[in-house]
Amino acid sequence: MFIRVTTASCLLLAAAAALIPVFLMSSPASAAWSADGAAVCTQGSEQNHPVIVPSLNGSVIVVWFDSRNADVAIFAQRLDANGNPMWAANGVLVGEIFSTSTDRPKAISDGAGGAYVVWSTTGLEINFERLIAQRIDSNGTRLWGFGGGIVVCPANSHQNNPVMVSDLLPVNLPQVPGFIVAWEDNRSGDFEIYAQQVDRNGVRGWGDNGVRLSNSADAALNPVICADGTNNATLRGGAMVAWIRNGATTDIHANRVDRTGAVIWGANGVAAGAAAGDQFSPAIAGPSGASTCFVSWSDGRNPNQTDIYAQRIVNGVVSWTANGLPVCSAAGDQSDPVMVTATVGAIVVWEDGRDPSDGDLFGQRIDNNGAPQWAANGLPVCDVAGNQFRARAVSDQQGGAFVTWVDQRGSDFDIFAQRMTTNGGRIFPVAGSPVCQAIDDQDEPELLFDGSFVIVAWEDLRPAGNNIDIYANQVPPGGVVLGMTVPEPTPASDLRVRLLSSNPWSAEARLAVDLSKRTRVDANVYGPQGRWLRSLAETELAAGTHVLRWDGRNAAGVLEPAGVYFLRVQAGDRSNVVKLVRAR
Repeated sequence: MFIRVTTASCLLLAAAAALIPVFLMSSPASAAWSADGAAVCTQGSEQNHPVIVPSLNGSVIVVWFDSRNADVAIFAQRLDANGNPMWAANGVLVGEIFSTSTDRPKAISDGAGGAYVVWSTTGLEINFERLIAQRIDSNGTRLWGFGGGIVVCPANSHQNNPVMVSDLLPVNLPQVPGFIVAWEDNRSGDFEIYAQQVDRNGVRGWGDNGVRLSNSADAALNPVICADGTNNATLRGGAMVAWIRNGATTDIHANRVDRTGAVIWGANGVAAGAAAGDQFSPAIAGPSGASTCFVSWSDGRNPNQTDIYAQRIVNGVVSWTANGLPVCSAAGDQSDPVMVTATVGAIVVWEDGRDPSDGDLFGQRIDNNGAPQWAANGLPVCDVAGNQFRARAVSDQQGGAFVTWVDQRGSDFDIFAQRMTTNGGRIFPVAGSPVCQAIDDQDEPELLFDGSFVIVAWEDLRPAGNNIDIYANQVPPGGVVLGMTVPEPTPASDLRVRLLSSNPWSAEARLAVDLSKRTRVDANVYGPQGRWLRSLAETELAAGTHVLRWDGRNAAGVLEPAGVYFLRVQAGDRSNVVKLVRAR
Protein backbone atom coordinates (compact mmCIF):
# COMPACT_ATOMS: atom_id res chain seq x y z
CA MET A 1 0.00 0.00 0.00
CA PHE A 2 1.15 3.55 -0.73
CA ILE A 3 0.20 6.94 0.66
CA ARG A 4 -0.10 9.91 -1.68
CA VAL A 5 1.26 13.21 -0.41
CA THR A 6 -1.59 15.75 -0.26
CA THR A 7 -1.38 19.49 -0.89
CA ALA A 8 -1.75 20.15 2.81
CA SER A 9 1.04 17.77 3.72
CA CYS A 10 3.26 19.36 1.07
CA LEU A 11 2.72 22.74 2.73
CA LEU A 12 3.65 21.28 6.09
CA LEU A 13 6.79 19.74 4.62
CA ALA A 14 7.72 23.04 3.01
CA ALA A 15 7.40 24.80 6.35
CA ALA A 16 9.55 22.15 8.01
CA ALA A 17 12.27 22.65 5.42
CA ALA A 18 13.36 25.84 7.17
CA LEU A 19 14.30 23.78 10.22
CA ILE A 20 16.69 21.33 8.57
CA PRO A 21 19.51 21.64 6.01
CA VAL A 22 18.83 21.66 2.30
CA PHE A 23 20.46 18.27 1.73
CA LEU A 24 17.90 16.57 3.95
CA MET A 25 14.91 18.12 2.24
CA SER A 26 13.92 18.48 -1.37
CA SER A 27 13.37 21.66 -3.29
CA PRO A 28 9.86 22.40 -4.60
CA ALA A 29 9.04 20.66 -7.85
CA SER A 30 9.87 22.97 -10.74
CA ALA A 31 8.23 23.47 -14.12
CA ALA A 32 8.24 20.04 -15.78
CA TRP A 33 9.57 17.78 -13.01
CA SER A 34 6.59 16.20 -11.28
CA ALA A 35 5.70 13.44 -8.87
CA ASP A 36 6.10 10.80 -11.56
CA GLY A 37 8.58 12.49 -13.88
CA ALA A 38 8.76 14.60 -17.01
CA ALA A 39 7.91 13.19 -20.44
CA VAL A 40 10.98 12.90 -22.66
CA CYS A 41 9.30 11.12 -25.58
CA THR A 42 5.66 9.96 -25.94
CA GLN A 43 5.68 9.55 -29.73
CA GLY A 44 3.14 6.72 -29.85
CA SER A 45 5.61 4.00 -30.82
CA GLU A 46 8.17 1.96 -28.91
CA GLN A 47 11.03 3.84 -27.21
CA ASN A 48 13.61 1.70 -25.39
CA HIS A 49 16.90 1.61 -23.53
CA PRO A 50 17.43 5.24 -22.46
CA VAL A 51 20.86 6.56 -21.51
CA ILE A 52 21.51 9.95 -19.94
CA VAL A 53 24.47 12.37 -19.98
CA PRO A 54 25.04 15.84 -18.50
CA SER A 55 24.89 18.95 -20.65
CA LEU A 56 25.15 22.68 -19.78
CA ASN A 57 23.70 24.64 -16.83
CA GLY A 58 22.08 21.68 -15.12
CA SER A 59 20.49 20.32 -18.30
CA VAL A 60 20.80 16.71 -19.48
CA ILE A 61 20.65 14.82 -22.78
CA VAL A 62 18.64 11.57 -22.96
CA VAL A 63 19.32 9.13 -25.83
CA TRP A 64 17.16 6.10 -26.73
CA PHE A 65 16.08 3.52 -29.36
CA ASP A 66 12.99 4.65 -31.26
CA SER A 67 10.72 2.72 -33.67
CA ARG A 68 8.50 5.60 -34.87
CA ASN A 69 9.74 5.01 -38.43
CA ALA A 70 9.86 1.77 -40.42
CA ASP A 71 13.39 1.15 -39.17
CA VAL A 72 14.62 1.53 -35.62
CA ALA A 73 16.56 4.73 -35.05
CA ILE A 74 18.44 6.58 -32.32
CA PHE A 75 16.75 9.72 -31.01
CA ALA A 76 17.75 12.23 -28.32
CA GLN A 77 16.23 15.06 -26.28
CA ARG A 78 17.76 17.72 -24.08
CA LEU A 79 15.93 18.69 -20.88
CA ASP A 80 16.71 21.94 -19.11
CA ALA A 81 17.34 22.13 -15.36
CA ASN A 82 13.56 22.30 -14.79
CA GLY A 83 12.80 19.23 -16.91
CA ASN A 84 11.50 21.13 -19.96
CA PRO A 85 12.35 19.81 -23.47
CA MET A 86 14.78 22.08 -25.31
CA TRP A 87 14.74 20.45 -28.76
CA ALA A 88 11.93 19.37 -31.09
CA ALA A 89 8.93 17.63 -29.54
CA ASN A 90 9.75 13.95 -28.90
CA GLY A 91 13.41 14.46 -29.74
CA VAL A 92 15.76 14.75 -32.69
CA LEU A 93 17.15 12.03 -34.94
CA VAL A 94 20.71 10.94 -34.10
CA GLY A 95 21.11 7.98 -36.47
CA GLU A 96 19.48 4.98 -38.14
CA ILE A 97 19.89 1.34 -37.06
CA PHE A 98 18.08 -0.69 -39.78
CA SER A 99 17.78 -3.63 -37.39
CA THR A 100 16.26 -4.58 -34.07
CA SER A 101 19.25 -4.49 -31.76
CA THR A 102 19.22 -5.61 -28.16
CA ASP A 103 22.33 -3.55 -27.38
CA ARG A 104 21.60 -0.39 -25.46
CA PRO A 105 22.97 2.67 -27.30
CA LYS A 106 25.88 4.21 -25.42
CA ALA A 107 26.43 7.92 -24.86
CA ILE A 108 28.79 10.17 -22.90
CA SER A 109 29.24 13.93 -22.65
CA ASP A 110 31.44 15.62 -25.23
CA GLY A 111 32.54 18.16 -22.61
CA ALA A 112 30.96 21.03 -24.56
CA GLY A 113 27.24 20.55 -23.85
CA GLY A 114 26.68 17.85 -26.46
CA ALA A 115 27.11 14.09 -26.54
CA TYR A 116 28.97 11.28 -28.26
CA VAL A 117 26.66 8.39 -29.16
CA VAL A 118 27.67 4.88 -30.30
CA TRP A 119 25.39 2.09 -31.57
CA SER A 120 25.43 -1.10 -33.65
CA THR A 121 23.72 -1.19 -37.07
CA THR A 122 23.32 -3.36 -40.17
CA GLY A 123 22.58 -0.29 -42.29
CA LEU A 124 25.98 -0.12 -44.00
CA GLU A 125 26.52 -3.81 -44.75
CA ILE A 126 23.74 -6.39 -44.64
CA ASN A 127 26.10 -9.20 -43.64
CA PHE A 128 27.59 -7.44 -40.62
CA GLU A 129 26.67 -5.35 -37.62
CA ARG A 130 29.01 -2.38 -37.48
CA LEU A 131 29.55 0.26 -34.83
CA ILE A 132 28.53 3.80 -35.76
CA ALA A 133 29.34 6.95 -33.76
CA GLN A 134 27.77 10.39 -33.93
CA ARG A 135 28.40 13.65 -32.11
CA ILE A 136 25.50 15.99 -31.42
CA ASP A 137 26.00 19.51 -30.11
CA SER A 138 24.00 21.35 -27.44
CA ASN A 139 21.38 22.28 -30.08
CA GLY A 140 20.86 18.66 -31.16
CA THR A 141 22.70 19.18 -34.46
CA ARG A 142 24.56 16.17 -35.87
CA LEU A 143 28.20 17.04 -36.48
CA TRP A 144 29.70 13.97 -38.18
CA GLY A 145 29.31 12.20 -41.50
CA PHE A 146 26.71 14.54 -43.04
CA GLY A 147 24.20 13.28 -40.48
CA GLY A 148 24.93 9.57 -40.80
CA GLY A 149 27.74 9.37 -38.32
CA ILE A 150 31.16 7.76 -38.72
CA VAL A 151 32.18 4.11 -38.80
CA VAL A 152 34.07 3.16 -35.64
CA CYS A 153 35.53 0.03 -37.22
CA PRO A 154 35.24 -0.87 -40.95
CA ALA A 155 36.40 -4.49 -40.46
CA ASN A 156 34.12 -7.17 -41.94
CA SER A 157 32.80 -8.53 -38.65
CA HIS A 158 29.90 -8.45 -36.23
CA GLN A 159 30.53 -5.66 -33.73
CA ASN A 160 28.23 -5.74 -30.70
CA ASN A 161 27.73 -4.57 -27.13
CA PRO A 162 29.78 -1.32 -27.17
CA VAL A 163 30.89 0.37 -23.95
CA MET A 164 32.56 3.77 -23.86
CA VAL A 165 34.37 6.26 -21.63
CA SER A 166 35.85 9.72 -22.04
CA ASP A 167 39.60 9.87 -22.74
CA LEU A 168 39.85 13.01 -20.57
CA LEU A 169 38.39 12.16 -17.16
CA PRO A 170 37.62 14.29 -15.28
CA VAL A 171 36.40 16.58 -18.04
CA ASN A 172 37.73 19.82 -16.59
CA LEU A 173 40.74 20.36 -18.83
CA PRO A 174 41.29 22.93 -21.59
CA GLN A 175 40.90 20.28 -24.29
CA VAL A 176 37.62 18.88 -25.59
CA PRO A 177 37.67 15.14 -24.88
CA GLY A 178 37.20 12.34 -27.33
CA PHE A 179 36.18 8.86 -26.27
CA ILE A 180 37.36 5.26 -26.08
CA VAL A 181 34.96 2.49 -27.07
CA ALA A 182 35.35 -1.27 -26.55
CA TRP A 183 33.16 -3.97 -28.09
CA GLU A 184 32.71 -7.66 -28.99
CA ASP A 185 34.10 -8.48 -32.45
CA ASN A 186 34.11 -11.83 -34.30
CA ARG A 187 36.58 -11.03 -37.14
CA SER A 188 38.85 -13.86 -35.92
CA GLY A 189 36.08 -16.47 -35.57
CA ASP A 190 35.04 -16.38 -31.92
CA PHE A 191 34.16 -13.02 -30.43
CA GLU A 192 37.08 -11.10 -28.95
CA ILE A 193 37.29 -7.67 -27.31
CA TYR A 194 38.54 -4.75 -29.39
CA ALA A 195 38.90 -1.04 -28.61
CA GLN A 196 39.20 2.25 -30.53
CA GLN A 197 39.82 5.90 -29.65
CA VAL A 198 37.89 8.61 -31.52
CA ASP A 199 38.69 12.31 -31.19
CA ARG A 200 36.39 15.35 -31.13
CA ASN A 201 36.36 15.49 -34.94
CA GLY A 202 35.43 11.84 -35.44
CA VAL A 203 38.95 10.75 -36.39
CA ARG A 204 39.95 7.20 -35.38
CA GLY A 205 43.14 7.24 -33.31
CA TRP A 206 44.23 3.59 -33.17
CA GLY A 207 44.26 2.59 -36.84
CA ASP A 208 41.19 1.82 -38.89
CA ASN A 209 40.15 -1.35 -37.07
CA GLY A 210 41.17 -0.67 -33.47
CA VAL A 211 43.29 -2.80 -31.15
CA ARG A 212 42.64 -6.28 -29.76
CA LEU A 213 42.41 -6.63 -25.96
CA SER A 214 41.68 -10.38 -25.71
CA ASN A 215 43.28 -13.33 -27.44
CA SER A 216 42.12 -16.71 -26.22
CA ALA A 217 40.77 -19.93 -27.65
CA ASP A 218 37.36 -19.03 -26.22
CA ALA A 219 34.86 -16.25 -26.82
CA ALA A 220 35.29 -12.96 -24.95
CA LEU A 221 31.99 -11.24 -24.14
CA ASN A 222 30.24 -8.57 -22.07
CA PRO A 223 32.92 -5.85 -21.80
CA VAL A 224 32.79 -3.16 -19.12
CA ILE A 225 35.06 -0.11 -19.18
CA CYS A 226 36.55 2.69 -17.09
CA ALA A 227 39.24 5.32 -17.62
CA ASP A 228 42.81 4.38 -16.67
CA GLY A 229 43.54 7.61 -14.78
CA THR A 230 46.66 8.56 -16.74
CA ASN A 231 45.42 11.73 -18.43
CA ASN A 232 46.76 15.14 -17.40
CA ALA A 233 46.41 18.74 -18.55
CA THR A 234 48.10 18.04 -21.88
CA LEU A 235 47.71 14.30 -22.53
CA ARG A 236 44.71 12.06 -22.98
CA GLY A 237 44.38 8.86 -21.01
CA GLY A 238 43.63 5.26 -21.88
CA ALA A 239 41.11 2.76 -20.57
CA MET A 240 40.78 -0.44 -18.55
CA VAL A 241 38.32 -3.07 -19.78
CA ALA A 242 37.05 -6.25 -18.12
CA TRP A 243 35.07 -9.07 -19.79
CA ILE A 244 33.92 -12.69 -19.58
CA ARG A 245 36.14 -15.39 -21.10
CA ASN A 246 33.62 -18.02 -22.14
CA GLY A 247 35.37 -21.40 -22.05
CA ALA A 248 34.43 -24.67 -20.34
CA THR A 249 33.63 -22.35 -17.45
CA THR A 250 33.42 -18.57 -17.62
CA ASP A 251 36.17 -16.43 -16.09
CA ILE A 252 36.78 -12.70 -15.68
CA HIS A 253 39.73 -11.07 -17.46
CA ALA A 254 40.85 -7.44 -17.75
CA ASN A 255 43.27 -5.44 -19.86
CA ARG A 256 44.52 -1.88 -20.22
CA VAL A 257 45.03 0.08 -23.43
CA ASP A 258 47.06 3.30 -23.11
CA ARG A 259 46.57 6.62 -24.88
CA THR A 260 48.59 5.45 -27.89
CA GLY A 261 46.59 2.24 -28.39
CA ALA A 262 49.29 0.01 -26.88
CA VAL A 263 47.86 -3.02 -25.06
CA ILE A 264 49.63 -3.06 -21.70
CA TRP A 265 48.54 -6.11 -19.67
CA GLY A 266 49.35 -8.86 -22.17
CA ALA A 267 47.64 -10.35 -25.20
CA ASN A 268 44.78 -11.78 -23.14
CA GLY A 269 44.94 -9.47 -20.14
CA VAL A 270 45.07 -10.57 -16.52
CA ALA A 271 42.71 -13.08 -14.86
CA ALA A 272 40.74 -11.24 -12.17
CA GLY A 273 38.68 -14.30 -11.28
CA ALA A 274 39.19 -17.80 -12.70
CA ALA A 275 38.14 -20.11 -9.86
CA ALA A 276 36.17 -23.33 -10.25
CA GLY A 277 32.64 -22.78 -11.46
CA ASP A 278 31.47 -19.79 -13.47
CA GLN A 279 32.39 -16.15 -12.96
CA PHE A 280 30.10 -13.79 -14.86
CA SER A 281 28.30 -10.39 -14.87
CA PRO A 282 31.46 -8.27 -14.49
CA ALA A 283 31.41 -4.71 -13.15
CA ILE A 284 34.35 -2.30 -13.11
CA ALA A 285 35.12 0.85 -11.09
CA GLY A 286 38.01 3.21 -11.55
CA PRO A 287 40.34 4.72 -11.83
CA SER A 288 41.40 4.38 -8.20
CA GLY A 289 44.87 5.64 -9.10
CA ALA A 290 46.83 5.49 -12.33
CA SER A 291 46.35 2.12 -14.07
CA THR A 292 44.36 0.80 -11.11
CA CYS A 293 40.78 -0.49 -11.04
CA PHE A 294 38.35 -2.64 -9.08
CA VAL A 295 36.44 -5.49 -10.75
CA SER A 296 33.46 -7.32 -9.26
CA TRP A 297 31.38 -10.23 -10.54
CA SER A 298 28.87 -12.98 -9.79
CA ASP A 299 30.75 -16.10 -8.72
CA GLY A 300 29.71 -19.77 -8.85
CA ARG A 301 32.68 -21.43 -7.14
CA ASN A 302 30.27 -22.50 -4.38
CA PRO A 303 28.16 -25.16 -6.18
CA ASN A 304 25.18 -24.44 -3.92
CA GLN A 305 24.78 -20.71 -4.57
CA THR A 306 26.10 -17.68 -6.42
CA ASP A 307 28.16 -15.15 -4.47
CA ILE A 308 29.72 -11.73 -5.14
CA TYR A 309 33.51 -11.48 -5.46
CA ALA A 310 35.87 -8.64 -6.27
CA GLN A 311 39.49 -8.00 -7.24
CA ARG A 312 41.79 -4.98 -7.40
CA ILE A 313 44.22 -4.73 -10.32
CA VAL A 314 47.24 -2.44 -10.05
CA ASN A 315 49.43 -2.03 -13.14
CA GLY A 316 48.29 -5.37 -14.48
CA VAL A 317 48.85 -7.33 -11.24
CA VAL A 318 46.04 -8.65 -9.05
CA SER A 319 46.68 -7.15 -5.63
CA TRP A 320 44.37 -9.39 -3.61
CA THR A 321 44.11 -13.18 -3.35
CA ALA A 322 44.18 -14.96 -6.70
CA ASN A 323 40.62 -15.22 -8.06
CA GLY A 324 39.39 -12.45 -5.81
CA LEU A 325 37.93 -11.94 -2.35
CA PRO A 326 34.31 -12.53 -1.29
CA VAL A 327 32.16 -9.41 -1.01
CA CYS A 328 29.06 -11.39 -0.06
CA SER A 329 28.70 -15.12 0.56
CA ALA A 330 25.40 -15.04 2.47
CA ALA A 331 22.91 -17.84 1.96
CA GLY A 332 20.97 -17.70 -1.29
CA ASP A 333 22.05 -16.34 -4.65
CA GLN A 334 23.67 -12.93 -5.08
CA SER A 335 24.05 -11.56 -8.61
CA ASP A 336 24.46 -8.65 -11.03
CA PRO A 337 26.83 -6.34 -9.13
CA VAL A 338 27.34 -2.68 -9.97
CA MET A 339 30.31 -0.65 -8.66
CA VAL A 340 31.49 2.90 -8.01
CA THR A 341 34.76 4.11 -6.55
CA ALA A 342 34.61 5.53 -3.02
CA THR A 343 36.99 7.92 -1.25
CA VAL A 344 38.89 4.80 -0.22
CA GLY A 345 38.07 1.60 -2.07
CA ALA A 346 34.84 0.89 -3.93
CA ILE A 347 31.14 0.39 -3.22
CA VAL A 348 29.47 -2.71 -4.67
CA VAL A 349 25.67 -3.11 -4.90
CA TRP A 350 23.99 -6.37 -5.94
CA GLU A 351 20.72 -8.30 -6.13
CA ASP A 352 20.49 -10.41 -2.99
CA GLY A 353 18.56 -13.64 -2.37
CA ARG A 354 19.30 -14.30 1.30
CA ASP A 355 15.58 -13.77 2.00
CA PRO A 356 13.95 -16.66 0.09
CA SER A 357 10.60 -14.86 -0.06
CA ASP A 358 11.77 -12.00 -2.32
CA GLY A 359 14.79 -10.30 -3.85
CA ASP A 360 16.50 -7.36 -2.17
CA LEU A 361 19.41 -5.02 -2.86
CA PHE A 362 22.47 -5.08 -0.61
CA GLY A 363 25.73 -3.17 -0.71
CA GLN A 364 29.27 -3.28 0.67
CA ARG A 365 32.27 -0.97 0.66
CA ILE A 366 35.65 -2.66 0.29
CA ASP A 367 38.88 -0.81 0.99
CA ASN A 368 42.04 -0.94 -1.08
CA ASN A 369 43.07 -4.14 0.69
CA GLY A 370 39.77 -5.87 -0.06
CA ALA A 371 38.56 -5.65 3.55
CA PRO A 372 34.79 -5.11 3.97
CA GLN A 373 33.99 -1.81 5.67
CA TRP A 374 30.33 -2.41 6.42
CA ALA A 375 28.63 -5.35 8.13
CA ALA A 376 29.62 -8.88 7.13
CA ASN A 377 27.96 -9.73 3.79
CA GLY A 378 26.86 -6.12 3.36
CA LEU A 379 24.05 -3.82 4.42
CA PRO A 380 20.60 -3.45 2.87
CA VAL A 381 20.19 -0.77 0.22
CA CYS A 382 16.51 -1.75 0.08
CA ASP A 383 14.96 -4.85 1.65
CA VAL A 384 11.25 -4.07 1.76
CA ALA A 385 8.69 -6.72 0.76
CA GLY A 386 8.62 -7.43 -2.95
CA ASN A 387 11.48 -7.63 -5.44
CA GLN A 388 14.16 -5.00 -6.03
CA PHE A 389 16.36 -5.51 -9.09
CA ARG A 390 18.19 -3.90 -12.05
CA ALA A 391 20.29 -1.64 -9.85
CA ARG A 392 22.37 1.22 -11.27
CA ALA A 393 24.81 3.32 -9.23
CA VAL A 394 26.88 6.50 -9.52
CA SER A 395 29.24 8.21 -7.10
CA ASP A 396 27.79 10.96 -4.90
CA GLN A 397 31.21 12.69 -5.09
CA GLN A 398 31.52 12.45 -1.28
CA GLY A 399 32.62 8.84 -0.96
CA GLY A 400 29.14 7.35 -1.15
CA ALA A 401 26.78 6.32 -3.95
CA PHE A 402 23.37 7.03 -5.40
CA VAL A 403 21.53 3.85 -6.39
CA THR A 404 18.38 3.48 -8.47
CA TRP A 405 16.48 0.29 -9.25
CA VAL A 406 13.26 -1.32 -10.45
CA ASP A 407 10.95 -2.04 -7.52
CA GLN A 408 8.05 -4.53 -7.40
CA ARG A 409 6.75 -3.88 -3.90
CA GLY A 410 3.31 -3.26 -5.46
CA SER A 411 1.54 -4.81 -8.42
CA ASP A 412 3.58 -2.84 -10.99
CA PHE A 413 7.24 -2.09 -11.57
CA ASP A 414 8.25 1.31 -10.17
CA ILE A 415 11.52 3.26 -9.93
CA PHE A 416 13.09 3.96 -6.53
CA ALA A 417 16.40 5.39 -5.36
CA GLN A 418 18.66 5.46 -2.30
CA ARG A 419 21.80 7.31 -1.25
CA MET A 420 24.42 5.32 0.67
CA THR A 421 27.11 7.11 2.67
CA THR A 422 30.70 5.91 2.66
CA ASN A 423 29.93 4.22 5.99
CA GLY A 424 26.82 2.41 4.81
CA GLY A 425 24.20 4.80 6.15
CA ARG A 426 21.04 5.44 4.15
CA ILE A 427 20.28 9.14 3.67
CA PHE A 428 16.99 8.69 1.83
CA PRO A 429 14.03 7.03 3.63
CA VAL A 430 14.83 3.47 4.66
CA ALA A 431 12.41 2.06 2.10
CA GLY A 432 13.97 4.19 -0.63
CA SER A 433 12.92 7.43 -2.31
CA PRO A 434 10.27 6.98 -5.03
CA VAL A 435 11.34 8.33 -8.41
CA CYS A 436 8.22 7.20 -10.27
CA GLN A 437 5.13 5.26 -9.17
CA ALA A 438 2.89 5.96 -12.16
CA ILE A 439 0.36 3.33 -13.25
CA ASP A 440 1.66 0.34 -15.23
CA ASP A 441 5.36 -0.54 -15.38
CA GLN A 442 8.52 1.56 -15.30
CA ASP A 443 11.75 -0.24 -16.18
CA GLU A 444 15.38 0.06 -17.38
CA PRO A 445 16.48 3.06 -15.25
CA GLU A 446 19.72 4.94 -15.92
CA LEU A 447 21.03 7.79 -13.79
CA LEU A 448 23.62 10.51 -13.42
CA PHE A 449 24.62 12.94 -10.67
CA ASP A 450 25.56 16.42 -11.88
CA GLY A 451 26.93 17.60 -8.53
CA SER A 452 23.59 19.08 -7.47
CA PHE A 453 20.84 16.65 -8.45
CA VAL A 454 20.36 13.05 -9.47
CA ILE A 455 18.55 12.67 -12.79
CA VAL A 456 17.01 9.30 -13.65
CA ALA A 457 15.63 8.26 -17.06
CA TRP A 458 13.59 5.10 -17.69
CA GLU A 459 11.18 3.19 -19.95
CA ASP A 460 7.54 3.91 -19.09
CA LEU A 461 4.33 2.02 -19.97
CA ARG A 462 1.77 4.58 -18.75
CA PRO A 463 -1.09 5.12 -19.28
CA ALA A 464 -2.37 1.82 -20.66
CA GLY A 465 0.70 -0.28 -21.39
CA ASN A 466 0.29 -0.01 -25.17
CA ASN A 467 3.58 1.69 -26.03
CA ILE A 468 6.84 2.21 -24.19
CA ASP A 469 7.75 5.88 -23.69
CA ILE A 470 10.73 7.62 -22.11
CA TYR A 471 10.42 9.66 -18.91
CA ALA A 472 12.91 11.26 -16.53
CA ASN A 473 12.87 12.80 -13.07
CA GLN A 474 15.05 14.84 -10.75
CA VAL A 475 15.88 13.71 -7.20
CA PRO A 476 17.66 16.06 -4.78
CA PRO A 477 20.73 14.65 -3.01
CA GLY A 478 18.85 14.55 0.29
CA GLY A 479 15.82 12.49 -0.65
CA VAL A 480 12.16 12.74 -1.53
CA VAL A 481 10.87 15.49 -3.82
CA LEU A 482 7.77 17.33 -2.67
CA GLY A 483 4.68 15.99 -4.37
CA MET A 484 6.09 12.50 -4.86
CA THR A 485 4.51 9.33 -3.54
CA VAL A 486 6.10 8.05 -0.35
CA PRO A 487 5.94 4.51 1.06
CA GLU A 488 3.61 3.81 3.93
CA PRO A 489 5.74 3.67 7.10
CA THR A 490 6.41 0.25 8.55
CA PRO A 491 6.46 -0.39 12.29
CA ALA A 492 9.75 0.57 13.86
CA SER A 493 11.24 1.85 17.06
CA ASP A 494 10.04 5.14 18.48
CA LEU A 495 12.96 7.53 18.48
CA ARG A 496 13.85 10.56 20.56
CA VAL A 497 17.13 12.50 20.38
CA ARG A 498 18.04 14.88 23.23
CA LEU A 499 20.96 17.27 23.66
CA LEU A 500 22.89 16.60 26.87
CA SER A 501 25.59 19.24 26.37
CA SER A 502 25.20 22.98 25.91
CA ASN A 503 24.59 24.28 22.40
CA PRO A 504 26.80 26.05 21.24
CA TRP A 505 29.53 23.70 22.49
CA SER A 506 33.29 23.64 22.19
CA ALA A 507 35.02 20.46 23.39
CA GLU A 508 32.33 17.82 22.77
CA ALA A 509 28.67 17.53 21.81
CA ARG A 510 26.76 14.86 23.70
CA LEU A 511 23.31 13.59 22.73
CA ALA A 512 20.98 10.95 24.14
CA VAL A 513 19.19 8.56 21.79
CA ASP A 514 16.07 6.96 23.31
CA LEU A 515 14.75 3.77 21.68
CA SER A 516 11.57 1.86 22.48
CA LYS A 517 12.94 -1.43 21.11
CA ARG A 518 16.07 -2.95 19.65
CA THR A 519 16.74 -1.18 16.34
CA ARG A 520 19.55 -0.52 13.88
CA VAL A 521 20.75 3.06 14.36
CA ASP A 522 22.69 5.16 11.84
CA ALA A 523 23.93 8.52 13.11
CA ASN A 524 25.85 10.78 10.73
CA VAL A 525 27.23 14.32 11.04
CA TYR A 526 26.93 16.69 8.06
CA GLY A 527 28.19 20.16 7.25
CA PRO A 528 25.81 23.04 6.49
CA GLN A 529 25.75 22.21 2.75
CA GLY A 530 25.07 18.52 3.26
CA ARG A 531 28.69 17.32 3.10
CA TRP A 532 29.02 14.08 5.04
CA LEU A 533 31.66 14.37 7.78
CA ARG A 534 31.52 11.40 10.11
CA SER A 535 29.48 8.47 11.37
CA LEU A 536 28.79 8.26 15.11
CA ALA A 537 26.82 5.00 15.00
CA GLU A 538 25.93 2.31 12.48
CA THR A 539 24.84 -0.70 14.48
CA GLU A 540 21.91 -2.33 16.26
CA LEU A 541 21.19 -0.88 19.68
CA ALA A 542 19.02 -2.30 22.44
CA ALA A 543 15.93 -0.56 23.80
CA GLY A 544 16.80 2.23 26.21
CA THR A 545 19.02 5.31 26.23
CA HIS A 546 22.35 5.55 24.43
CA VAL A 547 24.79 8.47 24.41
CA LEU A 548 26.45 9.73 21.22
CA ARG A 549 29.51 11.98 21.37
CA TRP A 550 31.10 14.16 18.69
CA ASP A 551 34.45 15.86 19.26
CA GLY A 552 34.22 18.06 16.18
CA ARG A 553 36.50 15.91 14.02
CA ASN A 554 35.67 14.45 10.62
CA ALA A 555 36.24 10.86 9.49
CA ALA A 556 39.89 11.65 8.69
CA GLY A 557 40.47 12.94 12.25
CA VAL A 558 40.72 16.58 11.15
CA LEU A 559 39.10 19.15 13.46
CA GLU A 560 36.29 20.99 11.70
CA PRO A 561 36.07 24.79 12.12
CA ALA A 562 33.54 26.55 14.30
CA GLY A 563 30.11 26.73 12.71
CA VAL A 564 26.76 25.02 12.24
CA TYR A 565 26.52 21.25 11.76
CA PHE A 566 23.71 18.72 11.65
CA LEU A 567 23.38 15.26 13.16
CA ARG A 568 20.90 12.93 11.50
CA VAL A 569 19.88 9.90 13.56
CA GLN A 570 17.94 7.18 11.78
CA ALA A 571 16.38 4.25 13.63
CA GLY A 572 14.23 1.89 11.60
CA ASP A 573 11.99 4.18 9.54
CA ARG A 574 12.24 7.01 12.09
CA SER A 575 14.74 9.82 11.82
CA ASN A 576 15.60 12.98 13.69
CA VAL A 577 17.86 15.91 12.81
CA VAL A 578 19.62 17.98 15.47
CA LYS A 579 21.36 21.29 14.79
CA LEU A 580 24.78 21.50 16.46
CA VAL A 581 26.66 24.79 16.83
CA ARG A 582 30.37 24.44 17.48
CA ALA A 583 31.88 27.48 19.19
CA ARG A 584 35.48 28.58 18.75
